[in-house]
Amino acid sequence: MPSTTDPTAVLARARRVLAHLEAQAAGFGALHVPAHLQIELEEKRREVAALEARLAAPDAGDPVAPLPTEAVDLTALRALVQRLDVIEIESLCLDHFPAVYDKFGRGLQRGEMVNLLLDHVRRRPEEAPRLAGLLSPAAPPPVRQNPGGGRGVVAENPFTPLTGRVTAPAWVFDRDRELRRVVEFLQAGSSVALIGPAAVGKSSLLTRLVAELPERLGVPWETAYLDLQPIYNEEEFFAALCDALGVAMCRGYPLHSALRERRIVLAVDEVDKMAWEGFSRSLRSELRGLAGDGAAPLKLLLAARQPLDVLFPDSEGDTSPLANICLQVDVGPWDEATARAFLTARLEATGVVFTEVEIARLVAASGGYPQRLVQAAYALFAQKAAL
Repeated sequence: MPSTTDPTAVLARARRVLAHLEAQAAGFGALHVPAHLQIELEEKRREVAALEARLAAPDAGDPVAPLPTEAVDLTALRALVQRLDVIEIESLCLDHFPAVYDKFGRGLQRGEMVNLLLDHVRRRPEEAPRLAGLLSPAAPPPVRQNPGGGRGVVAENPFTPLTGRVTAPAWVFDRDRELRRVVEFLQAGSSVALIGPAAVGKSSLLTRLVAELPERLGVPWETAYLDLQPIYNEEEFFAALCDALGVAMCRGYPLHSALRERRIVLAVDEVDKMAWEGFSRSLRSELRGLAGDGAAPLKLLLAARQPLDVLFPDSEGDTSPLANICLQVDVGPWDEATARAFLTARLEATGVVFTEVEIARLVAASGGYPQRLVQAAYALFAQKAAL
């Protein structure tokens, strides 16, 4: 008597379980996944692979219905992934798509990484919503029925992204005070430096500023974003700068001339790299020339870990070209009230509740650093949602 079990349905269930296990593992980080969870993951991956192989090559006398496919908007996903730099793509795949990360070889180009990730989603369309959620967390978290009964409704984990900057402006929490000061300084004709320790949220704040400044400053102001993380020398800097500004590759007077009729707030992330070998004082002087007075085409919005005069001690007694034109806005960790408000906002309508003791522990352990709080809350949410 033939089996009444539909192998397609069995595979779909196995994939759902695997996706849940991978989400749990991601909450621990690649180096801290418990042994029992790692074993369970490997077993479920082997089960899924075996089911996929069976459905891909069924016996001639035992036809099997094709795997259900969902329409995947690869164009939209590609646009989201293209916002990430190499480091962010590697972190995303390491934490959430280890099968893709394992294919990354030494020297692999960013475009090849993007194609590998999108090919993975094309082959496994059930992964598309998870990828879109990680890259575009501004949308309300999708709701699913809790298969275990209990609370009835549980949302996808709202504590993302786990690494890198928040790329959706609406998902940047708080920072209204800092934003108002930046707008005030820019309107007064000054460039601005956002100064604060690593992982405190400077890059995410830049995301919000780049999106909101054109409306707040009004015509003719526009914005451009430049991340120095993948840039290693002045030639690469000016190539990336001209690309961000939409002009042909040039520097010096030709660049100033090309921008003469425009007014641009240029947001530059990871400015600390400009203190490395390969970047000179001349480069910073050129930037000053593009942003040094009221008639200049640029205003700079820089993000760095140290004050600019400390970061660029060009020579004793001299002031750094950039420090001389930038007013400083400090970006510090959240206070306890803001951290608690963040947790409350993300948990809203998810069906998951953190106890007062758990909230206090998360806030204390994070030290007010948004990224640490997100990572710890992600792990706790995954644990509770699985109950």
